[in-house]
Amino acid sequence: MPECSVGLSRKNLALDNVGYLTYFMDTMIGKELKQARAVLHMTQFELAEALGLHKNTIARAERDELAILKTTELAVKYLLVMETKKRGKK
Repeated sequence: MPECSVGLSRKNLALDNVGYLTYFMDTMIGKELKQARAVLHMTQFELAEALGLHKNTIARAERDELAILKTTELAVKYLLVMETKKRGKK
């Protein structure tokens, strides 16, 4: 079982005991973010603007220099769902 940054096994972590660490665990990685952005046909700047982030944040996250918060992951997944629905109506 992989370990999180504070040395605790993910298997032994209870959600009510980890607080803010939950936001950094099991989130998407840079490669997945880049793939999602490609599906959305968005530039890094456009995605950052849609998510309310700084333009360099997406670039750094895609290079795995910056952790992708769970809230950002959920927002990207929401955009993907909306894009899928939009394509289905055509």
